[in-house]
Amino acid sequence: MMKNILILAIALLAAIPAGAQYYGNGYRHNYNADRNYYDGDYSRNDPEARGFSLMPHVGVAGTTFWGDDADGSSMRAGVTAGLDVNYRFNHLISMTSGVGFTMRGADIDDNADGYVKMNHIDVPLLINFHVGRGWSLYAGVQPSFRVWSKTRFNGVENDGPAVNDYNDLNDVDVSLPIGVNYTLPSGLNFGLRLTLGGVSVIDDDYYHDRPYYDHAPAGKRNYRSYYWDDGWDEWEIYNFDVSFSIGYKFHL
Repeated sequence: MMKNILILAIALLAAIPAGAQYYGNGYRHNYNADRNYYDGDYSRNDPEARGFSLMPHVGVAGTTFWGDDADGSSMRAGVTAGLDVNYRFNHLISMTSGVGFTMRGADIDDNADGYVKMNHIDVPLLINFHVGRGWSLYAGVQPSFRVWSKTRFNGVENDGPAVNDYNDLNDVDVSLPIGVNYTLPSGLNFGLRLTLGGVSVIDDDYYHDRPYYDHAPAGKRNYRSYYWDDGWDEWEIYNFDVSFSIGYKFHL
């Protein structure tokens, strides 16, 4: 799955400079800086006009986990919503921040209907590249704060951050969101976003004690041709979600 995710991310990011060059060459001559908007069919109420705008939005998300320790995780459905604040500098670049709500987690294949459910408050900081009439691509960074959670492993449910007697869920995530938006002249917006978490879902380390069937270092060899390695490792389980949203952009 990660190979497909990386291919999609690279494709979205690679499209930014090419689209930006096309848009800059094709529309620059229409921009009227004194009037603060584009000539032709653009107006001050147009969603592509320069300045501040707000966009409430709501949508659906498919969420799961990725990482070396995320085996057995599968997608589950969730809801996303938020309010974006955007400032458009010129015909090419704008920035977006705001606050959002996302239901995250995953179903866990543990033969007992396992799952992890989490609600996050997201605070994105995005840079948008406007690559055509109504189209924009974006990337940025997004801190997220867990405000509710519930887990079920091996038939045992836990409310709150506890996963089991030894591990807790992390309170904070810092992720990489990338995506594409299309805004109609009326202000109606359609968005597709891919978000890769960068902080492990599980906060605590875990103890490993396992045999290595490799070249054993001096002092650890035994008659079975392997050696025991023990120590503490960090969990590598990260959030991943794809969301589709509908919003409405209007200028202040």
